[in-house]
Amino acid sequence: MVLRAFLSGLERAGVILYVTLVTLVLNAALCYVLIFGHFGFPELGIFGAAVAALGVALLGAALTIGYIRRQPELHRYELFVRFWRPDWPAFGEVIYLGIPISITILAEVSLFTVASLLMGTIGTIELAAHGIALQFASIAFMIPLGLAQAGTVRIGLAYGSGDMVGVKRAAVAVLTLGIGFAAVGSTIFALFPHDLASLYLDTRRPDAAEVLAFAGPLIVIAGAFQLVDGLQAIAAGMLRGLKDTTVPMILAMIAYWPIGFFCAWIFAFPLNFGGVGVWFGFVLGLASAALLLNWRFFRLLRSVSRVPAAS
Repeated sequence: MVLRAFLSGLERAGVILYVTLVTLVLNAALCYVLIFGHFGFPELGIFGAAVAALGVALLGAALTIGYIRRQPELHRYELFVRFWRPDWPAFGEVIYLGIPISITILAEVSLFTVASLLMGTIGTIELAAHGIALQFASIAFMIPLGLAQAGTVRIGLAYGSGDMVGVKRAAVAVLTLGIGFAAVGSTIFALFPHDLASLYLDTRRPDAAEVLAFAGPLIVIAGAFQLVDGLQAIAAGMLRGLKDTTVPMILAMIAYWPIGFFCAWIFAFPLNFGGVGVWFGFVLGLASAALLLNWRFFRLLRSVSRVPAAS
């Protein structure tokens, strides 16, 4: 992940894509062989999936390191030189910027973990439907996540060079792309919820119809979910490009927990909306994060844009 961020910052994201595609294909092949025991290999089940995941992670790291070491123009960054002599000022800056980012991600991930716990208290059918809907929301989230990282890089480079016009253009570009992709995904989720849910189920099972009945509405909600989730992720990425991480952390935590979790619990239990209520609550929480973080970005952008004019 560190080396991916390094290459992304140098606008070499294509290499990351190629490495990811190689490891994706290899992971699928290894899982097929090791989980089910094909081609003379032992049938390892879940342990086989773990072995495959570890193997492709090591391969991905090795391929990325190999690429960096084979590029002469990257040698000037001395990435693998003098590990035993830390650069304390740089280390402190990374900690100062990175800890709030880590806490923000932890707050969001733990919120989704709690969502599964809430769904589990409602029932196993609801939990299964939640897992299916969350898979589609997670897949759709990969696009705005990539756009958020691109926004961090483009805005960071423009901001570092004092190009405020470039900052604005990058912000408008990633937000427009994010909204566009989310609109397409939301439409697909709204039109084909049961068809999508059935991809994860053996429809011959006696409980499949009940799971589909619960999963369908959740996938429709996931359409609205991915829109606000994408906007808040992109806004967080843009703020990181401006080296602003502490205030966004506070805003995100307020949106995720006092708003998102509280609304999810209220809708699910006191108001008796069940699993749908959990998702409505989290949509409200993520919508709050999207509003607060985008407000923070454009407010900060106006303030830093006035600095050159004042000087």
